[in-house]
Amino acid sequence: MALKNVGLIQEYEKILLGKNKDFSSVYIKHNAKESEVSELLKYAFCDILGFTPEDMRDYLSPELIKRMKLKKAIDKIDYPPEFKNEKYSNLDYLASVVYPDKVKYTKKDIILSTYVKVLSGETRFPKNFFTAYEHDVYFPICLFYAIDKNLRFKAIGDLYKFFSNKERGMKFLQKVKLYQPYRKVYHDSPLNILHFGGLEYSGQQSLFEYNNARFNNLFDIYKEKYRMKQEAENAADDKRTGC
Repeated sequence: MALKNVGLIQEYEKILLGKNKDFSSVYIKHNAKESEVSELLKYAFCDILGFTPEDMRDYLSPELIKRMKLKKAIDKIDYPPEFKNEKYSNLDYLASVVYPDKVKYTKKDIILSTYVKVLSGETRFPKNFFTAYEHDVYFPICLFYAIDKNLRFKAIGDLYKFFSNKERGMKFLQKVKLYQPYRKVYHDSPLNILHFGGLEYSGQQSLFEYNNARFNNLFDIYKEKYRMKQEAENAADDKRTGC
């Protein structure tokens, strides 16, 4: 490995050997560039520990960062806004910084990394996660992840049918921890969110199935209202006749 910042690496070696207590302000505190920190991380994990890019992605932990005395270095990495307050819960992102050509970390990966941790109870959605500028795809991405993991449908029409029932759609959103974001951000039915958000984003949007689901939903509503009206009228008749 051809080192660009030999002084930073040498200082780090002294820290590992116990000769220096911590990084000096010369290299890390004020002047370190992300590219130089990336080089340091590659040296520590790949040259010293023998990690592959995939090992970095899969096995980094706060405990290992502490043992390798790299906390100050990692604090210099410019994390995505979604991870700003959760750096040590998203250490896999570092692999994409050190090996951008070998470990891809897309916007979708960032969104789902947060959502999976929310599902497990490890964290909560960051503030403005669904409402910040250009975050209109965040909810659809989470919704389709939840659908893929929890529901099985043979045809897209079955998915529309499932969400055409508002109560059923709400229960599903509660189950997959998307109800609160839905309630705060959207003022629409789950069916409309599915059609104009999730399915539009995924390219599976079907106007025919959407209209069919809306019609069936309205029909079910009117049918239920008619049933309740009939029951009320029958009860009134029974009362008048003394039955």
